[in-house]
Amino acid sequence: MVTLRMIAEKCGVSLTTVSKALNDAQDLNARTKERIRKTAREMGYRPNVAAKALRTNRSYSFGIIYEEAAKYGLTHEFFSSVLNSFMTRSQELGYDVFFLGDQLAGRRISYADHARYRNCDGILVIVGTDSVAGILEDLNGCDCPVVSVDYEGEGVHSIFSDNARGMRELVDYAVAQGHRRIAFLHGEDTPVTRIRLAAFREAISAHGITLPEEYVSEARYHNPGACQRALQFLLSLPEIPTCVLLPDDIAYLGAVNEFAARGMRVPQDISVMGYDGIDMTQYVHPKLTTMRQDAGAMGRAAADILAGQPSEQKKLLIPGILIPGETVRRINP
Repeated sequence: MVTLRMIAEKCGVSLTTVSKALNDAQDLNARTKERIRKTAREMGYRPNVAAKALRTNRSYSFGIIYEEAAKYGLTHEFFSSVLNSFMTRSQELGYDVFFLGDQLAGRRISYADHARYRNCDGILVIVGTDSVAGILEDLNGCDCPVVSVDYEGEGVHSIFSDNARGMRELVDYAVAQGHRRIAFLHGEDTPVTRIRLAAFREAISAHGITLPEEYVSEARYHNPGACQRALQFLLSLPEIPTCVLLPDDIAYLGAVNEFAARGMRVPQDISVMGYDGIDMTQYVHPKLTTMRQDAGAMGRAAADILAGQPSEQKKLLIPGILIPGETVRRINP
């Protein structure tokens, strides 16, 4: 096993200098640090995490609290992408990652107590249910940083996909293609839904479009069946929309079923747009026009913040990317 003493002898420096280089001490010049680190890599040095934890009273680990309303768990495409990038970046920074639950050894335990028991150095909270506010309040008693995804809590860093900007870009794109009768099937009442709905109404108004109230109705996130039922109402109206914004990309599956049952073609007879940018809807025909959320950037930013490389903003907005796809027809004025 390669030791610090062996690296020190190889580089011709003291043990203290090696330790400072590997711990990125500020009072050591960059050239010396890089030379020692390069030598350590070439020699195959691996830090003794257990010893380091005892010495610094840190666990070099992050806890994850994860719940989502649709009960898709780790098969939820967007959240699993955030988690994957978070775990990858955490490992690059030298941290282990584990999930925190509300049970330990067969008994109920608060998330805060579980975090203290595991001596977490930071906690990522991805909770898409009404319990998120209570969880974040409970975590206030933990002596470690907390990052929340898609929820703004007091005293914690929050990371959002820029939902308002994303909705405006989708509406602008539909209008640019000549659409004026634009409907929005939104998800259940969540902070993200409220942001998207407000941005949708503002964008429609900015284009001088009169929005019939029946063009806005609730479906559910990650629920193709709920989307299909909501579409049945929309398509029974005397004047149906020419373009429908769906709550997410998964809803496209329900939409396709309903259109097929009515003999309608996409985009020739009706246009649709999604939200999330998951890979699956880019491999079907026609490819879905959607707003791709940058899940990778969100996960990496969360790990950086917990590792002590915080953003200057308590609330960090990550812009998405419009994927034009093939599901929005050009309508001539």
